Amino acid sequence: DQIFVSLVQESAQQGIARAQYKLAECYFMGFGVEASQDIGFEWCQKAAQQGIPNAQYRLSECYFNGQGVAATTELGFFGLKMLLNREWKRPSLDWQTAMKWVLA
Repeated sequence: DQIFVSLVQESAQQGIARAQYKLAECYFMGFGVEASQDIGFEWCQKAAQQGIPNAQYRLSECYFNGQGVAATTELGFFGLKMLLNREWKRPSLDWQTAMKWVLA
């Protein structure tokens, strides 16, 4: 666990978005590091800003549930809306599928 987290952390610090998201999840779950909602939120935010869909969804969850940030449904819904708008460009994605994907 420690070696994995060290490698992910090094990549995350270099700005690799997927590594930032993986590191966020490590902190949220306490995998290989001491669990920290605050640090998890910070890394998740960095990955979300770089366009990682899972990070964007997780960031919305953080805002809804107050994980590492004060709970605010307004920002939670804003994040989901931005994510849906991004995914909506795929012609095969209809509204019902999109809502199932977001609420899963």
